[in-house]
Amino acid sequence: MKSSTSNGTLSILLEASATAPETSTQISTTSFTKEVLKLFYNSVVPGSVSSVTAKFEYSTYGNANRGTILTELPGGATTSGLVASERINPLWMTSDWSDWGVGQSPSNGLIGLTRGDSSGSVRYFTQAQIDSAGLTFTKSQINANSVTTPSGTYDNATSASYANRYGAIDIYCNLQPYWTVNGSAYLGVVFLDTNGNQARNHTRSSNSLMYQRISNSDPGTNDGINKISCHASGGIVIYTHNSNQTTYIVCYGRSVAANSVIEQVIEDNQSSSGSGYPLHYKTETGNVKSSSGFYTINFFEYNPNTEKSYALMHWYGKRRLLEFDVAAWEAALAADTGSTSTYTFDQTVTSGLITDISSGAPSFFTNDGVILGGPIVRTAKSKWVIPLRSGSTYNIYETTDFKTYTLYSTTSAYTETLDSVTSVISDGSDTDKVVSNFDTLNQAGLLEENLSFNDYERTGLVISNNDRVIVRNSGTENISFNVMGYEGA
Repeated sequence: MKSSTSNGTLSILLEASATAPETSTQISTTSFTKEVLKLFYNSVVPGSVSSVTAKFEYSTYGNANRGTILTELPGGATTSGLVASERINPLWMTSDWSDWGVGQSPSNGLIGLTRGDSSGSVRYFTQAQIDSAGLTFTKSQINANSVTTPSGTYDNATSASYANRYGAIDIYCNLQPYWTVNGSAYLGVVFLDTNGNQARNHTRSSNSLMYQRISNSDPGTNDGINKISCHASGGIVIYTHNSNQTTYIVCYGRSVAANSVIEQVIEDNQSSSGSGYPLHYKTETGNVKSSSGFYTINFFEYNPNTEKSYALMHWYGKRRLLEFDVAAWEAALAADTGSTSTYTFDQTVTSGLITDISSGAPSFFTNDGVILGGPIVRTAKSKWVIPLRSGSTYNIYETTDFKTYTLYSTTSAYTETLDSVTSVISDGSDTDKVVSNFDTLNQAGLLEENLSFNDYERTGLVISNNDRVIVRNSGTENISFNVMGYEGA
């Protein structure tokens, strides 16, 4: 038995019953390709899935900027993405994030959804509210202006008037802050109160961090696919500016214990330190977008599976793919002395806060003029789809960790793992729900159980007449497996 797959996980069983190793049930007469980023179903419970109710995909392919579109099935009604909504709201295509590292709020598992409007409107939802809303939640996630947003727990929190340049929401922080910017370099934030029973907002005008410490000119908008002045994820917000290279990386942490920590992020008070304050880390990126035409940051995304954040950004003379060690940033936050120093790229690397991993990225990533060609979509616990554009060339990449990237094949058959025993597979003629019976078979002949491997090989097995070799893919990577042998007397 042999498999040359890398990063695979498998289980192997020898047994001789007549029970089928898996059961297949048709859930759609249509066969889908990976041009569909995510299918939606009649139930959020894998065992109860019996039909496909919608498909979510980019609205166009080829050499064009991509929006998103959700098509309801079988009727065909569509909801097209609104640029602001689909860029501000991280597009996580699931109705159950229990193991996705999000929604860890103070009291009842709330998660924030912005309207993508210039008022900074936010609603916070529980898992049950999202399940009840069904497709309406996803439609609102990509276009809250044309879809009636479902009722949430806190529906009227706004960041006052300081949001006409939009911003970024951090769904990986327990207080779910939505950071906003306006054209006068004023800042705002909406977040969940640490008391667990309300949402609140905080604003700063001419006494904001942006206005006083970076520039009081228009910082640049964040309502398009490419954001100019505000990125946030995994307990860190990064403020950049259209006409200034000064950048503040502000760490407030993934688990915030005091409201003041969030409020002080946007204050002109970077020299204060202690348990009630964030870490304000000042640097100079060496890039001024209004002069160079290059975006300082293309994306900044947290991976809860590795507890690291990843930025594709221009810093210290060129575009780089950087890994932010979030635990190290939080340690620096705990040890903050209120320093107002300006830190260089090399100092940031030496201190262990970031690692330059550009050498492992496709060369396309580090082109000076590279921009996002569409919104990043998280389609599974360990899968993100990232469209990039450089000049007239568009590439779509898929990653499981933000370190390694492969070109995304839109022509491959659609497959999805719903849980440890349930998958959805398109085979060119239709789409089936496939349920593994592996765990119900006699386990006396269990050879491997959830074994992680690179290049698996096992020889010397002697099997009896009617014995079957049953292999289950127990991980998220596709595996190719060969069984070879001979019949002897």
